[in-house]
Parts: sequence; structure tokens; C-alpha cells
Amino acid sequence: MGLDVVELVMDVEEEFDIKVPDGDYEFLATVGDFHGYICVKTQVKKSDVCLSSKAFLRLRRGLMSAIGIDREQVRLETPIDELVPISGRRQNWHRLQEDMRVRLPELRRPEWLSTTLQTGAIAAILVSFLTASATLTDPFGPKLVWLSLFPLSIAATVLAYWLTVPWAVCLSPGCVTIRNLTTTVLNQNYYRLLSRENLPVEPSDEVYRRLVNMVSEHLGVPLEDIHPESRFIEDLGCG
Repeated sequence: MGLDVVELVMDVEEEFDIKVPDGDYEFLATVGDFHGYICVKTQVKKSDVCLSSKAFLRLRRGLMSAIGIDREQVRLETPIDELVPISGRRQNWHRLQEDMRVRLPELRRPEWLSTTLQTGAIAAILVSFLTASATLTDPFGPKLVWLSLFPLSIAATVLAYWLTVPWAVCLSPGCVTIRNLTTTVLNQNYYRLLSRENLPVEPSDEVYRRLVNMVSEHLGVPLEDIHPESRFIEDLGCG
């Protein structure tokens, strides 16, 4: 996470009196995403359209059409585990996301597996270092051992993560019920849902104006070059 991003987020938190958890950074790819996120956090009403209801209805339709869930089963307090069981969850999650045309929260590996992978990666690098250190009597030994074992340890770690992708079937702790999922969908897709209701972000919007001024100040980008669809990294050079 670049220093520019961290400083911008800290100032946004102070300016709008909100909290942006580290896990939400990945959902703020564009200026429009960030604007929508702030609007949700500050409960700014942009129209009479209740986007939370729209998000719930879209989710319910998606569960019905993509997975075949009965309409009466989809209630706000229904646990997601009951509607989308672990068996086949990755496939159903993908179908649901495609049907809804929104971003759903990423499924996670079990905690024990994530811990094992992290520990294994650290252990592999440590073994490479210790093995290289054991050959100090040979002036070229440590370098050769390190150059051979370190890439292998990295490759093994990447392979382990790739092979365990099918195990990523767990929901995030804050996404247990349909109500939680609806809120997450709204937070992650506010700008998209807004656009689909033909309610584009207006440049005169006070929240948008304040955000754009902050982005311009932090990143040194002219105001006229900042648009809702501008991506922080690719378009605005945010490192």
C-alpha cells in the first residue's frame, strides 16, 4: 500500500468522519468507487431510490435464477450457509456474481489453511537462508545456494496458494447473513448500482467535489483530469 493512498485515506476519514478498514481498500479502485463508499458510510441520500432495497432485490433475484433458491427462503436474517452451502459454493458464488453483475466479497481459505500457508512460506525462506549460511566456507557457496533455493521457495509458495484455491470457500466474518451480504454488495457496488438506476454522479455533488479536491491535492493531478471512472493506480498514478 503506497504512502499516497494511506495519506489520502487518512484525510478522507478525518474529513468525512468515517473509518475505512484496510480490507476495504481493494474495493476503492476508482474515484467513483470511493465516492460511493463515502456516501454509504455517511448515509448521504442521492435520490428517492432506496439502493439498499435494490441491492437486496438484486441479490434475491440472483439467488433464485443462478442457484435455484426459493423466493421465500431469502430473508434478511437467513444465514448464507443455508442458501449457499460449502459444497459447490465456489461454483455457485461465481454464477451468482455473473448473474447479478456486481462484485461479491471474496471467498476465503479456512483460517487454519491460511496460517499453514503463511508459516510454510516463512519456513521455506528461512531454510534457504540457513542452508546458504551453512556453506560460508566456500566463497561462492552461500550465493549459489541462495540463488537456487530462494526462487524455489517462492515458486513452491505460489504453487501452494494456487493449488489451495478450491479450498477458498469460507465467508468473511462480517458476511454471515443475507443482511450482511446485502450491505457488503451495496458498499462494494454503490457507484455501479447508482449508474444502473440512471443516477450518475453529478460534478456539483458536495461529497464528490470535496473528494476530488482532496485527490487533486494529494496526487498532484489537475481537477479537470479527475473523473468518476478514473482509476487511482492506472490513471492517477497513485502508488
